[in-house]
Amino acid sequence: MGIFRDPDIEKLQSKRDVKGLIKALKDEHVRWRAIDALKEIGEPAVESLTHILESGDKDLRREATRALGMIGTSNAVEPLIQALKDEDWHVRGEAAKALEEIGDVRVIEHLTQALNDENSFVQKAAKTALESIRAKKI
Repeated sequence: MGIFRDPDIEKLQSKRDVKGLIKALKDEHVRWRAIDALKEIGEPAVESLTHILESGDKDLRREATRALGMIGTSNAVEPLIQALKDEDWHVRGEAAKALEEIGDVRVIEHLTQALNDENSFVQKAAKTALESIRAKKI
């Protein structure tokens, strides 16, 4: 039995402790529960999540991108557009998926550019996102 315990996600969520939940994203054992909790908190978590997109930790950037897509607010569109240019292909792919979730037509040009990404995962995510957004637009 280890000395350290996993963060209490339910307690952090009930306290609406965005900083604590962001910190919990670093723990792979509770990461998904922390993302779900941030999603439930919604808009108040967006600013903290967008700051993570500037972090040096690619895994944290990827998870913040995923959480922003699940929250689905248009306030995350600009930071997610920037994430389409991230050095890590996982982050770029998750950004395309997140933009699909938000469904804002302002991203069509940026997703079109992502079709030329060097990574096939990013290309596929961008293509799926474009198809989804265009279908909603009709």
